[in-house]
Amino acid sequence: MIMYIMLTGTPPFNGRNDREILQRVQQGKYSVSHPAFKIISDDARDLLEKMLTFDPVKRPTAQQCYQHSWFKKQNHTEKGKLDLTTMENFKNFQVSPKKI
Repeated sequence: MIMYIMLTGTPPFNGRNDREILQRVQQGKYSVSHPAFKIISDDARDLLEKMLTFDPVKRPTAQQCYQHSWFKKQNHTEKGKLDLTTMENFKNFQVSPKKI
């Protein structure tokens, strides 16, 4: 999830409340239609999809992720810089603290 947030400035699983977010997590429903995906490389998208696999048995380990071609490339900005929407999302992104 952190990689998704770093690349788009938004969390992969959104909803109106915690229950809706958890349902989307359990269903593995996330969007790749975010404007930032226009400039995210195919390698980065492939790694994200693998990392967001719901089944932990099928999800790659940290070591396997590190061996992915996206990490091996020297230039991670092959399609350009982060777009302004992503940067604005970072400015507005916050996690609401849970009330105890």
